Amino acid sequence: MISVKKSDNAVSPVVGVMLMLVVTIIIAAVVATFASGLTTDVSGTPQAIFSPDDMTTVAGYGDIMYLANITFTHKGGDYLQVSDIKVTLKCDGNTITYTPTGYLWDNKKAQITGVTGGVVQVGDVMTLSIINTTSGESGISTGFASGKVVEYTVIDTNNGNSIAYGDFIVSA
Repeated sequence: MISVKKSDNAVSPVVGVMLMLVVTIIIAAVVATFASGLTTDVSGTPQAIFSPDDMTTVAGYGDIMYLANITFTHKGGDYLQVSDIKVTLKCDGNTITYTPTGYLWDNKKAQITGVTGGVVQVGDVMTLSIINTTSGESGISTGFASGKVVEYTVIDTNNGNSIAYGDFIVSA
């Protein structure tokens, strides 16, 4: 009778080679993912901390303003190009977005002053002068009356992401 010996000598080296191959493939996949840019990069949006110091009426009729100045202090974060931001203000269910470029009296809705060279840096105090359209061409009433809470969002116009946000109360 012929006897056949069973031997498990080759099993351990084969399993070891297979495990090393699997680990190598996983490491290669992770490196390829990072190298190809499949991971998202949010570094394109600047981040800043603003402190809304004051919103005051420049001219108005009754409790509703026609022209307002909002003073912001850049407390920290990245510098911002004025041409690359817009400011959204929300009050009493109304949302108005101001693109602060150009001159206020040149048929524009908003203008930023108080910055040098069109750049807002840490420590700068900038003033956003806006026209509160209570009637007329847009027909939108922002309702920026004294004592009202106004939410603001500073938005990067390059990608639409929020740079800073918060709220403040309109002073008289």
